[in-house]
Amino acid sequence: MTFDDSTPPLTPPPMAINPVQRIAGGLLFGALMIAFAAIFVSHHLPTPLTVHISLAVGGIAGAYMAWGARDGGIFSLANPRIARSNRARYLMRHAWLRMLCMALFGFFVAYSAVDDGIFAMVTAAIGHPGARTFVVTGTGGGGRSCEAFEVQGVNSLLLDQALCATPEQFAKARPGDRLTALGQVSPFGVNVRDLELTRGP
Repeated sequence: MTFDDSTPPLTPPPMAINPVQRIAGGLLFGALMIAFAAIFVSHHLPTPLTVHISLAVGGIAGAYMAWGARDGGIFSLANPRIARSNRARYLMRHAWLRMLCMALFGFFVAYSAVDDGIFAMVTAAIGHPGARTFVVTGTGGGGRSCEAFEVQGVNSLLLDQALCATPEQFAKARPGDRLTALGQVSPFGVNVRDLELTRGP
């Protein structure tokens, strides 16, 4: 009796992506699009409540992305699309590096989408014309797109264009001055339309 040893070894079936993963992936992609648009168009100045919510959502998104990057996860070499890409194989071969990079990516995408995107739209929908006043602590923020005010009590990671100063305002601003943000106001922040600078006491 002879045995045929020519049978090819079994190969694992393609990685299955369940409906929850598909929904989560769709939500993340939507968040990425909101975040990308928000970086360029948002003038939203968040409240501390908004920042805390955004941090929580960002933390959850970062944890999900890190879990997906573990060995055998959707963002690992178990995913056939990643396994077929030489560049992805190089970047994804170390689990700790995958998990760290994907956690940071998920956090900042979700944080930006919520802080500068979703809450800006909520404020536009439910806000009312109003103003909020802050104390200027310095200038020089917002280096990506403008010279911006730094104000007391605002600790957003992004801010973008909400506190951009005009050249005249930037030249005369001093710590202790009052900065009034005018625009649509809600419990989640201000969609800034204009800024007024007045000399502090």
